[in-house]
Amino acid sequence: MNNQTIELYTDGSCIANPGPGGTAYLIRYHTTKDNQPHTEVIEESTGYRSSTNNRMEVLSAIQGVEVILNGIANQTYQGNKINLMSDSGYFCDANNKGWLTKWASNNWMTSGGYTFKTKDGREQTTKSKPVSNRDLWEQWLSISNRARAMAVNIEIAHVYGHSGHEWNERCDKLAKSASSRGDGYLVDEGYEQSRMRG
Repeated sequence: MNNQTIELYTDGSCIANPGPGGTAYLIRYHTTKDNQPHTEVIEESTGYRSSTNNRMEVLSAIQGVEVILNGIANQTYQGNKINLMSDSGYFCDANNKGWLTKWASNNWMTSGGYTFKTKDGREQTTKSKPVSNRDLWEQWLSISNRARAMAVNIEIAHVYGHSGHEWNERCDKLAKSASSRGDGYLVDEGYEQSRMRG
């Protein structure tokens, strides 16, 4: 395996939040074609009949990294580093600020105990509660562990949405299109099962 970097851009979208959702990822990797350096671009999007924006953001990252790891395993991609760029503060902060590690070590409960002032000036203290989207975070941890076992480093960076970044804008369009296609939706089983449990 060489030390090339594979770029991964991800985005999620949801109509009405919750409502029909979409995931999208775009992969840019470098190769040689006719003895010349060449950049390949692969993109994919998927629509879901009902979900939330945060779930679509996390799922798009899972899908993109999984495709890259499978590609590295079968030598479609050459590289040992994935630069994952997302406009989701939720996804980036959970990874880069250590939230995910704390949630997992706290049996998937939030910490609680934080005191803040409400809009009307009253003090309120947060209570520990189950972490949202646990099923997807567990999938993310599993795929992150697989990357480590393959000696593939994943670096996660936040890009600001709708700021003119070419590849993020493309992912945004793909995700929105997938969420609004109107037919052929997949089922976000984790979300729909949680809604049934109420």
